[in-house]
Amino acid sequence: MVSKKIVRITTGAPLPLNADAVVMVEETELVQASKDQTLEQIVRIKKGVQVRENVRLKGSDIAKGEKVLGIGTEIGPSEIGILASIGVSEVLVYSKPVVAILSTGEEIVEFNEIFPTENPKIRDSNRPTLIAALKSEGCKVIDLGISGDKYNFFFFFF
Repeated sequence: MVSKKIVRITTGAPLPLNADAVVMVEETELVQASKDQTLEQIVRIKKGVQVRENVRLKGSDIAKGEKVLGIGTEIGPSEIGILASIGVSEVLVYSKPVVAILSTGEEIVEFNEIFPTENPKIRDSNRPTLIAALKSEGCKVIDLGISGDKYNFFFFFF
């Protein structure tokens, strides 16, 4: 039986001076505690441990000067975690645009509309296609429907 000193640390804490490995608590068994059960006196490690096991050296995850997130990166939970890990609390971002889609023309009808054969129309396929494409990119879309030729107007959002 090999006897070594152990110290309990929390995940991510700096290693105590002269420590050479970390053993997850799940890989240990408490053999003996103090009478008041507040101090672990003897702990058995269930498996062999290699030097530097479960040890990550400072800077080993992201090197100094390394690009962490590039321009155009969508910021989600993982990216927030990366930024927090390097101490960044603010970044310059832009939101995806809000886009209004309007089809125009007296000959245009909704894609599911039935029309008489003597007065043929054109089913609106562009507006649903554009709406689907924009939504798939995460944009908010305002569907303005169809306007006749008399009422052509445009919206610009800044």
